[in-house]
Amino acid sequence: MGRAGDDQRAAHGHATARAKARSTQRGGFTGAFEDTESRVLRGVVGGDLEGVSGWSVRPHGTGSRAVLEQDMVARKALIRRLEVPFRPLFRANHYLLTYRGHRGLKAWLDGGQEAHRAREEDRRSGTRSE
Repeated sequence: MGRAGDDQRAAHGHATARAKARSTQRGGFTGAFEDTESRVLRGVVGGDLEGVSGWSVRPHGTGSRAVLEQDMVARKALIRRLEVPFRPLFRANHYLLTYRGHRGLKAWLDGGQEAHRAREEDRRSGTRSE
């Protein structure tokens, strides 16, 4: 934020965001919120993995469901070569990331008590979630 034109884009429902995540992969993330009927937060990822992702929140029963859709391509040759033999490891890593993200979001929505317990549990187990 803070570049020339950001205020104008924000007034039209667009903004640039920076996200910080622990990763061994190099790259960056740029997000732009589109305040349309679809109400999707879209992000463009560049680096070892490139592509787009989008979050939307939709009604579901008596509550809501957050949906993440991604279209990514591995640009680093090593990642492409390891894709098939390491697929179980990549899937396990993805599962852990989404599980911990779900747990963190739920804790945040529940008002923070659960977040404190999750951090304490992670601290005791030697892992870390944010």
